[in-house]
Order: sequence, then structure tokens, then C-alpha cells
Amino acid sequence: MNYILQTALALFISLSIFGIIDYIGFNLTENAVIWFSFLKIKFSWRLIYRIIQFIIQGLITYFLIKIFNKISIGIAFNVLWWTFWGDMFYYLICELELLKWMNNKWPGKGSWNNDKNQITWAWWTFLGIAKQLILEHSFKMSCLLSESEIEIQLFLGLLTSVTIIFENCLH
Repeated sequence: MNYILQTALALFISLSIFGIIDYIGFNLTENAVIWFSFLKIKFSWRLIYRIIQFIIQGLITYFLIKIFNKISIGIAFNVLWWTFWGDMFYYLICELELLKWMNNKWPGKGSWNNDKNQITWAWWTFLGIAKQLILEHSFKMSCLLSESEIEIQLFLGLLTSVTIIFENCLH
């Protein structure tokens, strides 16, 4: 198997792992709150999950770089993540109902159709940040992206990652 196929497979597996962890972690922490009565504050498990998710993303990046001995594959993985590919793997898991057996109340088929025109949580993506700063002249943790904007971003992320991988093959 040549380098391109190995890299593509490694990125697919990495995004699949990230998507599985996202599906489980996000849904386990939905509405999960700890109430510290003596402090009179609520603490969201979602925050702990996001910290763990950040660490896992770092570990995936680290192992990709270590296995391939090239930083470019780590960059390619993070470009894909930053352009919504991690979330698309989450939706793939929903649509195929791969983990629905864990809890039948968790999202399944039709999740993408329900969400695709009301995605406000992609504010952290390349297009989400650009749209806020250039068009809205503000920055907040919410930015509505349409289905076509998500598709453009996915295409640009894939194109950029492929370019990074192919450019690396030339050296």
C-alpha cells in the first residue's frame, strides 16, 4: 500500500475514532449537570467532555505524526477537523445508527436533515470565524451556517488536506 492510501486510511480511521468519541461524549453529557449546593453553582459535564475531547484530538494528532514521522499528516487531520469533517463523522454515525444501541434516545437516522439548515455551533470552524469577523464584524460562540456553506467548507478542507498530503509526497 503506498503512502497516499496509507495516509487516507489513517485519516479516515482517525476521524472515525474522533466521531465515535464525539457521539458518545456529547450524548452522555447532554443536560448532565452537577449542582454544588454549598457553592450555589452548576457545573456542566459538557465542559469536562470538551477538555477530554481536546486532549484526544491532541493524542490523535501526536500518534499520526509519530506513526508517519511527518508533521503534515497531523496538520491535515486538524485541517479536516477545523472544516467540520469531525462533525460529519458524528452525523455519519447518527445516520448509520452505529451506536444507537447504547441508548435509543440518542440521535439516529435523519439527524443531518434535522440539523443541516440550523447549524450554529460551527462558529469555531474556518468559515464560521471568517463569516463572523468579515460579514458580521463581531465574534460570538454562535454563527448560523447554511448547508451550502458547510458543503463549501468541507470541500475546501478536503482539498487543503489532500494538497498538504500530495505536496509532502513530492519531498
